[in-house]
Amino acid sequence: MQLKGSLAGLPAKELEDVVLAYEPVWRSAPAARPRLAKAQEAHAFIRQVLAAMADPATAEKVRIPVGGA
Repeated sequence: MQLKGSLAGLPAKELEDVVLAYEPVWRSAPAARPRLAKAQEAHAFIRQVLAAMADPATAEKVRIPVGGA
């Protein structure tokens, strides 16, 4: 809901230039280890939402860095 709400009304052409940074839950714990599989799942979910909002090609152009580094 946050992703859709944040990008609502944004044309697909402008969506291509968006950078979506997110902070995974595991990054906020001091002793947490990166979970590659979890990051990949999150990226796939975000791209699925973006594809539904615009199209798959546009969703693939959006950069999605992981925050907290």
